[in-house]
Amino acid sequence: MEHRCGTRRQIDTGVIVDCRPNGLIHGRIRNISVGGLFVKMRPMPGLASDRVKVVFVRRERGVSRIYRLPAVVMRWSREGAGLMFSELTPNAFYALLAILLAEEQRHRERAARSGAVTRGSSRGSWFNK
Repeated sequence: MEHRCGTRRQIDTGVIVDCRPNGLIHGRIRNISVGGLFVKMRPMPGLASDRVKVVFVRRERGVSRIYRLPAVVMRWSREGAGLMFSELTPNAFYALLAILLAEEQRHRERAARSGAVTRGSSRGSWFNK
């Protein structure tokens, strides 16, 4: 059974899962916590309990940085894979925090454009729980 560290948060952002030697798979992060994430992606046969790298690019002020977070495939479903981070360096943690903050900002901007009130929203802030 899979156990998560931290609260799962819904997110929708692109990611690449490096499953070498089987190749690179494009996917979408559907939920994330400090301990791991669920990626919607096509199944890779024989990849249970294998080590992979979660790869994403963060762009800030005209500079792009590539982050590779080592992870282990914990489970597969029809929708994708549950991955647990195996190492979380300070730089990787910063990058993870940055994508969470960016997602929260996008949510606030969408809500403001639609005229919705974000205070008291059921989604809440990443850092209020």
